[in-house]
This record gives sequence, C-alpha cells and structure tokens, in this order.
Amino acid sequence: MDVDGSTHLGLEWATSKFLSQPLLVLPEQNGEANSNDQATRLDDYIASLYTHITSIKSHRNMLLPISRLPNEVLSSIFLLIASTREGRPRRIKYWTSLMLVCRRWRIVGISSPILWSHMSIMPSGQSRISLPPPHQSRYCGTHPLTVAIYLTDNFRSAWPRLQSHADYIRDLTLHGSGKCLDTFFGLFGASRRDSLRSLSVTHVVSSTDDSSPCVIPPEASRNVASNLQKLHLEGVALDWNVLHSLTSLDVKCLPRIGSTAPWPVTASTLLAVIRRSPSLQHLGLETYFATDGLNTLGKLVDLPYLRSLDLRARPLVCAFIISALCMPAYARLSIHSNHRNESESDYQRLCDALRGHLFRSSALVLRTLQLREQHHWAWYVDLPAEDDRSLAIPGEHILLLHLLSPFDNDELYERTMRQVLDAVPSGQVEYLHSCQGNKVLKAGARHLLLSLLPSLRLLSFNTTTNDSGWFDAVQELVVQGDAPSGHLRCIHWSDRRFGKRATDPREYVSGIAMKLRMLLDTYVVHRPLPEKLILRERWLGSGVKEMAELVQYALDVGVRVDINSDAKLGAILFPASRG
Repeated sequence: MDVDGSTHLGLEWATSKFLSQPLLVLPEQNGEANSNDQATRLDDYIASLYTHITSIKSHRNMLLPISRLPNEVLSSIFLLIASTREGRPRRIKYWTSLMLVCRRWRIVGISSPILWSHMSIMPSGQSRISLPPPHQSRYCGTHPLTVAIYLTDNFRSAWPRLQSHADYIRDLTLHGSGKCLDTFFGLFGASRRDSLRSLSVTHVVSSTDDSSPCVIPPEASRNVASNLQKLHLEGVALDWNVLHSLTSLDVKCLPRIGSTAPWPVTASTLLAVIRRSPSLQHLGLETYFATDGLNTLGKLVDLPYLRSLDLRARPLVCAFIISALCMPAYARLSIHSNHRNESESDYQRLCDALRGHLFRSSALVLRTLQLREQHHWAWYVDLPAEDDRSLAIPGEHILLLHLLSPFDNDELYERTMRQVLDAVPSGQVEYLHSCQGNKVLKAGARHLLLSLLPSLRLLSFNTTTNDSGWFDAVQELVVQGDAPSGHLRCIHWSDRRFGKRATDPREYVSGIAMKLRMLLDTYVVHRPLPEKLILRERWLGSGVKEMAELVQYALDVGVRVDINSDAKLGAILFPASRG
C-alpha cells in the first residue's frame, strides 16, 4: 500500500492514494486474555480514535475559508472581540463594525443576544447621561444582562430606558454618591429581582458628603440580594440577614479619618453571613473594625470550597477570622495589617492563628519564600523551573503577609521575623528571593533570615550600587560556620536596576567585583570552594580591569568562570555534595 506519513497536533497519520473509503483497523486481541482485559484494551483504542477524529477535524478547519465558518463560530469570534474591550465605555462600538463586512455577518451579529448583553450607563458631560443605543435594547432580548452604571443626580430620567430590562440583569455594578445610590435602590429595589446573581456597589464619597455608609433599606435588600451569589460592597451596608449561599463576598468599610459615625457591620455579623454560605469560594474584608469582643468564636465555620481569603484589617481581627474558619490547605491567604503601632502580643495572636491553619497534617509544603519588602513576605508551593534563567516564581502564593508597623527598631523587627517564621512552616523552604535590593532590610535581619531556613538551596536577590548586603550576610554566616546550610546550591543576583539608580555603572561593577572577591576569600578559608562563577558579559564593558582581576583570582583558587552573553543573572554555583 502506498502511504504518505505525516504528523498533526502530535499525532501520527497518513494518506493513501488507493483507499476510496476509511479503513478501520482493529487491534489484535490476545485470545488467552480474559474478557475484561480485552474490553479495556478496546476502550483505550476507542479513546485513541476520538483523539484522532479531533485531530482530523482540526486539520479540516484549517482548510475552511472564513465564509464557511458556522454561525456559532462567528458569534464566538465576535464575543471574544467584544470581551477584550470589557470595562471600557461604549465598548459595543468596537465589535459592531464587524457587521459592516457583509450581510451574513450582520445577521449573525443581530441574531446573537449575548453580544448585546453588556450595557453601560455613565455621565457624558454637561449633566448628560450616556445610555445604551435603542437597538441594543431590542437585540439583547431576554438574555441575562451585565450592567455597569455610574450614577449621577439625574439618573431618574434614565430609569425608563433600563426599567424594561431590570428583571433580566444578572450582573450589576454601581458607582455613585449616597444620594444617588438611595435613588437607584428606591427604583430598582421596589420589585423582586430574582435574576440578579452578582452585585457590586461602591459608595463614592466626596469631600462634602457625609462619611456615613450608604445603607440599602431592608425591603430593597430583600428584593435585590436574596438570590445573590457574588457581593462586593465599598462603603455600603444592607440587611445582612437576607444573604445566604454566597460564593464570593467582598466588604470594604473604611470610615473617614476622624469620623465617629457607627458602621452597621461587625466581624461577628460577617461571620454569621459566612456561616450561611458554606459554598463560599472567596472572602475579602478591608476594615478598621474595633477589636473589642473578638474572643468568643463558637463553632468553627467549615468552608470546604474556599480558594482565597483576603484580609486587610488589624491583626486581632485577622486572627479572629482565620481562627473561626476551617479552610482547605490550598486556600490562598493574603493578610495585610492596616494599622500602625500594634503590640507584639497582637501580632503573636495573628501568628498563632496562622500556625493553627498552616501546621495541620494536610497542609501544603511551602518551598519558596519571597521577600517583597522589609515587612512583606509571600510563600509559594512551587519552585522555579530548572531551565528558567530568570528564576520566575510559578503559580500563586499560598500565604502573603504584610505587616504595617514601625519597624525602625532592629530588635523589634527581628523578633517579629522570628514570630512569623515560627508561625509559617519554613523548614522546607528551598528558594529565597528578595525582590528589592533595598537598604531598609538591615544586615542583622538578612543574617537571621538565612539562619532560619535550614533547607535553603537557592538564594536570589537584586543588587544596586549602594546595597549588596546579601553578599555580606552570606559571608558573615560562612565565617561563623552557621547557615546557609550545606544544601545551598546556588546564589543568584540581578542587576535589574543597573544603570538606573547607579550614576556610574562602573561603580556598580567595581562594587560587585569587590564583594565577590571577598566572598571567594572567605570560602577559600572556611568552606569548600564554589564550583563555578557565572558573570554577565555586559559587565565587562563597564569594569574591564575589575572583572579581569576577579576572573583571574577565581581561576587561581580553582573556581571555573563562565562569562555568558545570554545570562540574565550573575551566579555562584556550589557542588552538589557539600558538608
């Protein structure tokens, strides 16, 4: 048989010049095998056939002219173009120009209600309101709507245009003053809105407005919020008792500085809402709640589907909520302390709550620690890929911790760092990345951090002309015979700010060459030598003499040197087996 072979989408296939119809080839069956084994083999073969059919269809689609694309495919393409403009005013105009191509495309556009299901109502200058075009109201039909409204004082005049579609709104986003929000919910909340699933309301407070929150009346709350799945509130409150079965909840309530107006929401109130939402996947809270009355937890709230917890509050409030929840190990926690002058005991309460969550038997192993700022840490499960020269951290953080406190006192900062690393399982951290080459991280803190990571294999940091303190920290630990541990395989440094903060690039290169020379001196005396030194070729242009002397010294003491034009980072590599 004359067969021409080829591959497509990773699958081997062939064309025959003599077959006039498909040829089905069955796999040979072992007569001694039992029927279950034979059936399993045929099931595997059937699955492979489906894979090949998918490949054939894909190859066929590449041969089709655009005029033969099915209407559903064209509609999906239109929708994709419309979606890329999401959030922009009048984005509908960006894709409707496609309907000018031909009569068929116009018919496809008009007959696809989903393409017309995003509406925006916003100010348009001189006290006018920009409304959706009349034909959009016709073409969207009864399709679920996504509506964004930037409320103005004359919104009441725009209500008749929206009223006929109010029962079809599924996702609603509102921005406006307290007065405008009161007007809107007086109109929209007068009737049941059972189709509404997502609501986002932002109270825009001007300098002349009362700083009190906008409160949605109880009746409007029942009509609008009874069937919600996603709720986002900024400076807005409602009847919390109507909320249940939420999958996403974000509440931001930050009173104006100096305001004495009471806020109609407390940590205990939100905890009651969470209890009624066992399928909650995201919880966000930003507040200045008082810390009184947060000692009584009661029964833990089980949230088996929670994926992210974002808390921006005082440490005791964060500790209260974390301790009250039973979350999956994979839930991502972002904890931001937003109040200064907190006591060490308050931070200890927060650390104790984190420890209770992160040291469970089902907890994930955290292998990467990123130091973003002096008091801003992030932990990850994954390590950089072996072939990733930029050492980018893959995936999303499991824990992000940002403590807002006056850490000018070195002893206080180091005690806090010990608290944090005792609360978070850092014994298996293999990669430490310092994002900033900043002077604010004191030498003692760097020294302490390295000594508290016994499994560290990879250290990377940014350097500047005025700060190369990580080299000093490593050198000091080597002299003392402490960490970094014998597991350390590589030290990387970046010149990301090279030429920007340094007025003289040669000064940077000269400083780095001096630090590396001192570090090599230390390893010659106290530790087994590094295996290799990797230098960026671009550094030679700004410090030929210094780099030449460093290279010669490294070679003299038995360290290989690689001057690499493709390297994104400088590196010191250690042998795999070290004492």
